[in-house]
This record gives sequence, C-alpha cells and structure tokens, in this order.
Amino acid sequence: MSPLVSVFVGVVNQQRPSPPGDRFVSTFVREETHKTPESGRSQRGDAGHDSSRGRWWKVGLLAISLVAVMASVTAFIWGAMASRKSGVAMPHTITRGTLVVTVTEQGTLESSKNTEIRCEIRGGYGGRGGRSTVTWVIAPGTIVQQGDELVRLDTKRIEETVSLGKTDLNNEIAQLAQAQADLEKAQVALDGYLEGRFRSKMQELDNLLKVFTRNLLSAQTMLRSSESLFEQGYVTQLEVEGMSYSVRRAELEQNVTKTEIDVLARLTRTMKLETLNGQLTATTARVAGREAGVALEQGRLDLALVELENCVIKAPGDGLVIFPSTAKWKDAPDIDVGASVYNNQVLLLMPDLFQMQVKIGIHESIVDDIKPGLAAKITMPDRTLDTTITSVAALASPAGWWTGNAVNYETIVQLPSVEGLKPGMTVDVDVIVARYDDVLTVPAFAVVDTDEGHFCWVQTGEEVQRRDLKLGASNDQFIVVQSGLMEGDEVVLDPTASVPEARELVGPTLVHTITRGDLPVTLTEQGTLESSDNTKIKCKVRGNSTINWVIESGTKVEAGDELIRLENKQIEEYLHERTKFAHLSRDSAITFRAQATSAGLALSVYREGTYRTELMTLEKDEAIAEANLRSTQNLLGHARLMAKSEYVSELDLEEREFAVRVAKTDLEIWKTKINVLKQFTRDEQLVTLKGNWEAAKAAANGHEEVLTMDEERIALARKEMQRCVIKAERSGIVIYPGSDQWKDAPDITEGATVHNDQVLLLMPDLSRMQVKVGIHESMIDRVRPGMPATVTLHGKTLTGKVSSVASTAQPAGWWTGNMVKYDAIIQLPSAEGLKPGMSAEVEVIMEQHDDVLTIPVAAVEETEEGYFCWVGTAEQAQRRSLQLGDSNSVFVLVEAGLQEGEQVVLNPTAFIEEAQLMSVASHGSTSQRPD
Repeated sequence: MSPLVSVFVGVVNQQRPSPPGDRFVSTFVREETHKTPESGRSQRGDAGHDSSRGRWWKVGLLAISLVAVMASVTAFIWGAMASRKSGVAMPHTITRGTLVVTVTEQGTLESSKNTEIRCEIRGGYGGRGGRSTVTWVIAPGTIVQQGDELVRLDTKRIEETVSLGKTDLNNEIAQLAQAQADLEKAQVALDGYLEGRFRSKMQELDNLLKVFTRNLLSAQTMLRSSESLFEQGYVTQLEVEGMSYSVRRAELEQNVTKTEIDVLARLTRTMKLETLNGQLTATTARVAGREAGVALEQGRLDLALVELENCVIKAPGDGLVIFPSTAKWKDAPDIDVGASVYNNQVLLLMPDLFQMQVKIGIHESIVDDIKPGLAAKITMPDRTLDTTITSVAALASPAGWWTGNAVNYETIVQLPSVEGLKPGMTVDVDVIVARYDDVLTVPAFAVVDTDEGHFCWVQTGEEVQRRDLKLGASNDQFIVVQSGLMEGDEVVLDPTASVPEARELVGPTLVHTITRGDLPVTLTEQGTLESSDNTKIKCKVRGNSTINWVIESGTKVEAGDELIRLENKQIEEYLHERTKFAHLSRDSAITFRAQATSAGLALSVYREGTYRTELMTLEKDEAIAEANLRSTQNLLGHARLMAKSEYVSELDLEEREFAVRVAKTDLEIWKTKINVLKQFTRDEQLVTLKGNWEAAKAAANGHEEVLTMDEERIALARKEMQRCVIKAERSGIVIYPGSDQWKDAPDITEGATVHNDQVLLLMPDLSRMQVKVGIHESMIDRVRPGMPATVTLHGKTLTGKVSSVASTAQPAGWWTGNMVKYDAIIQLPSAEGLKPGMSAEVEVIMEQHDDVLTIPVAAVEETEEGYFCWVGTAEQAQRRSLQLGDSNSVFVLVEAGLQEGEQVVLNPTAFIEEAQLMSVASHGSTSQRPD
C-alpha cells in the first residue's frame, strides 16, 4: 500500500452508515476548503496542482475499510466529536497493534451453478413473430417438484400458426400430388413417343418409301418399254410422254418420302424429344419444389406444435425456483405477467444451493490491489463465513448512467458449502487487502494534512507539542506511523477544534507574496482509455437480427472461439422458401429453355423438311398438271384431225378444247402456288418461326435469370446462416463497444436487436492505447496536435501528446449538459497494465511561461475600468492597476503593476471597502447594459 499523504484538512469526518443496498467502499473523504498560498510556500501553479493531484490519487488508492475492534473505534470517534463541541483536547494513547486494511463491498448471494429455464419459442408464423408474452409465472422462491408448471406463455399466435400451418400443408400436399401425376404423364409421353408414335410414323414412311420405290421402278421399266415400242412404231409419242410424266411423279413421291423420313429422324424426333425431356425434367424439378414445400410446411407445423407444448414450461427436476437478476439499466423486471420475452431468454433459475458465490464490483481505483486468493469475510445477518477471492475480471464492466458512470471490475467470491444459504440474500464482503502486525498506529482524526506535510499534536504536561509525521498504510480509521511518534504518546484528537496552532496552520491566508516562477497553462479533462487500433467484429447478416448469446466483455479468446450467436430462424425459413421457389424456378427455366430449343429446331424442320416437302409436293402436282395438259392437248389435236374427216362431232371438239383450258388453268394454279410458296409463304413462315424462337429464348433467359437469382439468394442465405455464429478471427481480448451517452441501455446484450454492419464487439490492440476527451468550445482554439499531455491513471502517470482535434463539435444535448465540445485524441506510449475503459485525467499543457511574475486569481478584482489588486494588508491596502497576461485556474501572469516581493490581499472584496464598492458598481453597471 502507498503511504497516506492526505487525510484531513482540519475537519473531522463523521462516518455515516451507507443506505441499504448501496455499495460502501471505506475511504477518507477530505473536506475541500479554499487554501490560499502563503509567503514561503511554493508560488508555482504547477506545484500546487501536482500536490493536490497526488493527494487525490493516493486517497483514491486507499479507498478501504477497517476490520478492527469496534469498541475502541467508537470510543475515540465520540471523544473527537465531544472535543469539537467543548473545545477541550481529547487525547488518544499511541499503542502497538495490528492494522487490517480491507475493502468492503455489498453483494448478493447467487449460485455458481444454475439450471437455466429458457424460453424455447422462436415465435410466430415462419419464425417472424420474435417475442412471446408471459401470462403466468410461478412465485420466486417456490420449492417445486419435477413436472410442476413454472411459466405459461400466450398461445394465441402459435395456435393461429398451427391452424394456418395445417391449411398450408394440405395445399402443398395437393400440389405435390398434382406434380407427381404430371411427372408420370411426362414419363408416359416420352416413352409413348419413342416406342409408339415415332416408331409408327417411321414405319409408315418406310412402307410408303418402299411403295414409291416400286412405283418408280415400274414406271421406269414401262418408260423404257414405251420408248422401245415407239421406235418400232407400236406406240405414239403421246404415250411415251405419259410414261415419262409417270416416272417423274414417282421420283417426286419417292423424294418427298425420303425427305420426310430424314426430317423425322434428324429434326422432328430431336425437337420432340427436347420438348418431352424438358417437360420430364421440369416436372421432376416441380415435384422437388412441391416436396420442399411440403417439408417446409410440415416443419413449420411440427415446430408450431412443439412450441405450443413449450408454452407451458415445466420443472426439469426438484428444487428451488428464482428469477434471474435484472440488469441495472432496465426500468422493469425481465420476468413478470405481461412481460415480452424472446427466444433463448433465461426465464427462471433453479440454483444449486450448495455451490454459492457473491458477485461484487471493485472500483478501478483499487482493483490492482485485489487478487484471486485474497482472504475475504462474508457477513450475513446470522453468520460470518471466511473464504477467498475466486476471480477478478480482466476488464471493467460497461459503465453508464445505470452504474453511476463508475468503472467497476466484476469480482467473484466463492462460498463454502453450508446449509441455509439462499439466493438474493444481501451480504457484506470484506476483502482483506493487507495486514500489518505489531505496528504503531495513529487515529486519522488526530492527523492534519497541509502542503508542508502531515502533523499531529502530542500532550506534554499542560501543553501540546506539534509533531512532524511520516505515515504508512492506513484504513479509514487508523494510519501506520513510520516516524514522529512513540508508543505511549498521547495525541490530540481533532486538533483543529482545540489547538490554535492547528487552526492557524490550516486556516485561510489573507496575503500573498509576489514572486517569480514558472506558469504552466493547462487544460484538465476527464476521459476513458481506449485502443487506437481495434479489430471490429461486425454483424454481417442483412436486416435486423436478435442476439441469442454474447460472450462476456473482457474475455480472452483464441482464434475460432464463438463470440456471438444470432437468432437464425427467419433465415432458416427464408432458406427453405427460396429452396422451394428455386425448384419451381428450375421447372419454369427448363420448360421455357426446351420451348426455345424446340422453336430453334422448328426453323430447321421448316427449311429442310416442311418447306421442301411442300415444294416437292407442289412440283409433283405441277408435273401431273403438265402431263394432264399435254394429254388434253394431244387429244385435242387428234380430235381436230378426226373432225376434218367428220369422225368427231363439233360438240366433242368443244369438250376437248374445254379440257385443254381447264388443264392450263390447273397448271397455272400449281405454278402460282409454287411461286407464292417460294416468294411469300416461305419468308413469312421463317419470320414467324424466328420471332417465336427469339420470344422463347427471351422467356427462357428471363426464367433462367430468376433461377440464378434464387440460387444466389440461397447461397447468400447459407452464408448468413454461418454468419449467425460469429467467431474470433484471432486471439486476444474481447470488449463491448461503448454506448452513446444519450442511450438508455447498452447496445450489446442478449435479446438486443442489431443491424447489418453494426459493430458488435471490439478486439483492441492493448499496445496502442489512447484517451478521448471532450474540449469545450471556449478552449478548442488553444488546443493543437502535438501538444504534450499528462495522463493520470489509478496508480501511474504517463506522458502523451495530442494526436488530433476534431474539426466539428460533438452533437450536444441533455446527455452532454447541452455543452458544445470537440473530441481530442491523446496518444499514449506503450505501457503495461493499460485496459480499455479505465478512467483517466488528462492535463494538456497549452503554454509554458518561465520565470514570470504571477498573482493568485483570488487577489484580482475585475471591473469596467480594468483589473485591480490591493497591495499591503487588509488594514492598510493600496489599490494597484494591473496589466495581466495568460493564466491558469490558480495564477495569472502579471505584465505590469506589481514587483517581486510585494504582498497582495487575497479575496479583497471580503476585507476592503473600496474593493466592495468597485465590485458593486461594476456588477450594477453590467446589469443595466442592454443585451
């Protein structure tokens, strides 16, 4: 322990009992009084400031309590109080004894091993409900048997989910049955085409080809025979031409059939198979989609039925039931009738009463003195238990208004296994920090702290004698005496009440001697340590998510350790739905791609098949028409020859002429059809088929794009499922990010809602620390990067520098006291023991004036006419006009008006009438000036 430097300023501290439930840290509380500098004391502002700061920190480090003989303590406390009232010196005899230094905290008993009763309702249709409502909860402290009801949750929404789930499941089953029937039809259609229609059509065309081939051979034979008989004069030229047309017609019929066979085997079959296979594959995908739909709805229904049963939570075993502790920042208990609870929330605890502990908060000012293994005493109304400190958190608990902005470290004290301990019992924990045996001690009431040191007054006969003390460790009642007293000495308690010298020593000084010295101009602000290099652990799940579990702040982790688990039910539902829709999208994509392929093949079928067969058929009909025309023309010529010999009547001749005209008309018709087919029908059909093909390709591309999007969504959903469990990328310490001052709850806690890209945790680099402070707008122009700064922590002082100053102010509001401040960063050197969250006092050295005249601020009076002071004494004071320069909170630089060695009156308006009149005149004049 550090020696006590500052105990009292001549005022007795009256210790008051802490109100029930408040934390009590035994400490010295020094009453602040204005102490003006005296002649002979240091005139430097920095010296006075350093002394005050040193005392403050050492008092903070000695925030401790006494475990000692309370009878003797009570005796000298009442004696000291009596001396103050009567003015009579009350003595205390210095003896040797044991001084125990303790830290006293209040805590609550809890079990270190609890069976947690959690909410297992993921909520609403498809997991989108989020929270459930408590309709009944067992009274805390109830002894229950296994199977007893503990909590009932509102079932209305889940009952609706069950009803809706049954309807949706039946719809999906019906759609699955239809899809399975379509799949069977598609398979039958494919098999039927390959084994039936295609083979039948091919066989039919093969038979026709054989017939047409025989016809062609027969026609060719007859043509050759006719040509031979014509040469012998047995047949006419007309008959030869007729046989020639028969051969041509047979050739055309054979070519048409061959073309139909080729198109059927090469194009039509491919196009038909593409369509049928596409329908089969698409229907298979549709069946898979409907099966996924059935599984989705069945899963929803099963979950709803399980959750409906889980709405009545029963005891897993025998034991005591208690409520979990409510966080300090909450304005209502977590578990109560009507409370809204979330999935995985701890609703009740069933503690193991033979494994009990106390959790206390140790203030940052003394946490370095608290180590695991230190002895501790647990005081309860009916007993006292001796135990030891089990663990001390490596990092402070998050501070906020709910902790009074105090920075505390969570400390666990494990209790021995004894009967009768119950969770929730309030206990006092006395941690024994140090023990000093066989030492001289002096009551703190007997010590006076001054800038010159520590003093006490010893009773020697009828007089009292001042003693200069060197002190050591202390508790809140006694201090170890290292030198200055001997055993048996009688010291005066509360000397300022009965010893004039003591009152004079700590009393106010009326004059100050002007000297030369150094004047540092500093700015002091409070800040908090943080790392300048943090690995940010962010939420990578889109939208809002709920935290199911989060690691404790300050935990040391290794790479791969779990840090946070987010609720993933909605993502699971989304993944199942997208899987179902992806199958259906694949159904559409395959169907439309098959249609596009068929539309493309239809072009080839038309060019190489349909068009050619139509053209050859027309050419065959044209050849027949030509043969018919030639035949009618020959018959007409023969009839005319016979008419000349009057063997044919005029009527027969007219019939022959009419037959020729009809044959010519038929031939023209077939020629026109061929011409229309070549010039118009072919192009029109090709344009139509191409349009159909392009439309089918566009439709197929659209459905394939939908399928691609579904697959991308599925892949992203799977990634987000993995991202719901956030793991450490490296080893290190994990802390929570600081919450904004205006918030009424911490950002990161179980049940909290977080959003995409939100910083959930930080892994700080402890070798690169900084302090962020707020600089008031009135001083911001004087603070620049590069300025030196002294950073005072509990137990150490570091020298840093201003690394940056914000160009814009922080948002001001009630949470900042409506003050406008600018963030400034103070970079610190690398040092051991620095932890994020530690409080720090930052003193920025803005200017340094060496070897200058200074005057205390308390000696200067500002008026409309300028600055004045009064030289001399209060009885004989002379007003002096001053020209002043820079200043700090204690001293002002004197540019003109005073000389070294002169004495000025402190607080002149309290003693000098002229100063009072000038002050009244100045304030009255100011109040009458317009705004």
